[in-house]
Amino acid sequence: MEDGDSGSQTSNIKEEFAKERIRDRKPKSRAISVTQSKLNLRAQMKLLEEDRQDRESQIGSVHRYILDSAALLLGVTVDELVEGIIDSDSYIETFNTLFQPGGRCVGIIHYQMGDAPDLWTGRYNPTLPKGTKIKSAAFSSGDSLALTDMGVLAYRLNAKKPIETKNVADDIYVQAIFASPPEKTVCDTIVRLLETSIVPAIHGQSDWGELNKTEPGHFKRNQFLDKFDRFIHYMKEIRNNVDARVTFHVDDELFQNYLHSPAAAKQALSQVDVYKAIHSQVRQWIRQMNHVIVERNQLRREDDSFGPFKELDYWRRELAKFESVIEQIKSKKCHMYIFYVMASKCDLGKV
Repeated sequence: MEDGDSGSQTSNIKEEFAKERIRDRKPKSRAISVTQSKLNLRAQMKLLEEDRQDRESQIGSVHRYILDSAALLLGVTVDELVEGIIDSDSYIETFNTLFQPGGRCVGIIHYQMGDAPDLWTGRYNPTLPKGTKIKSAAFSSGDSLALTDMGVLAYRLNAKKPIETKNVADDIYVQAIFASPPEKTVCDTIVRLLETSIVPAIHGQSDWGELNKTEPGHFKRNQFLDKFDRFIHYMKEIRNNVDARVTFHVDDELFQNYLHSPAAAKQALSQVDVYKAIHSQVRQWIRQMNHVIVERNQLRREDDSFGPFKELDYWRRELAKFESVIEQIKSKKCHMYIFYVMASKCDLGKV
C-alpha cells in the first residue's frame, strides 16, 4: 500500500510540474504572438509604402502643372497636395483620365478635413488617436467624394485629344471652388462660378476669327452672345427660385430616437424635453407658412420696366415657395412630427 501511495504521489507531482511548465509557457506564447503580429504589421506597412512610392512615380509633368496652379489658388504647397493624392490608387486613376483622349473633361482637387490616413495609404501613423481628423488633398470626378471645404476645378473643353506637356497650359483650365455654406445651394455655386470665370472670359473675348470679317459673322457672334446672356439670366432665376423655397428644419437625431414610428412617438409623450423640442419646431414651421401667406397677400409694387418675362419669373418664385411647403408637409418626417403634436392633444394641434 505504501508503494501504491508513493507511486500516486509521484504521479501527482509530475502532473503539477507539467501544469507549471504549461503556465510558464503561455505568457511566452502570447508574447511571441504579439511580436509576430508587430512584425507582420511592419512587413505589411513596408509593402504599402512601396505601393505609395509607385503611385508617386506616376505624378508626371502634366499632373504637376495642374497641382502647381491648384496650390497657388489654395494657398498651400504642391507637396501637400501630392501627399494626399497619392494616398489612393483611385485618385491617381481618376487624375490620369483627365489627360487621356476620350477621357473625362472635369476633375476636382479637394483640400479638406477628413479621417487620418489609414493603413492602405502607405502613410499610416499608429500613434494617432482613433477618430483623428486632418486636412488633406484628394482627387475625384465630383460624384464620388463630397466637397466640404475648398478645392480646385480642373477641366478641358476638348476631350478628343490627349493632354501632354506641350499643350497642358493651353488646354487645361483651373478654377477655385468652395463648398457653399449650409444656407446656400449647388445652383448658387454654379452661378458664382459662371459670373466670376466664364462670363468675363466670354465677354472679354475680342478674337472671334472669321466671324469678325463678315456681316453674317457679326450676326452669328451677336446671336451667340444673346443666347449666352439669356442662359446666364435663366441660371440666376433658377437660383432665385431655389433660394425662395421654404425649408422646414428637422432635428434628425430627435426623429431617429423618438419619432421613427407611431409607437415610439407615443412612448415619448411623457418626456418633457422631447415635448418642448418637437412643439418648438412645429411652431417654427407654422410661422414660416404664415410668412409665405402674408407675403403673397401683400400689394405688389413694380416699376415701369416690369414686363412679361419678369412676371413669369415672379410667379415661378411664388410657385417654388408653395410647392416646397407642400412637399415637406407630405414627407414622412413632417407627418410624424404632426402625429406627435396631435397625439399630445395640445392647442397647437388645432392650428
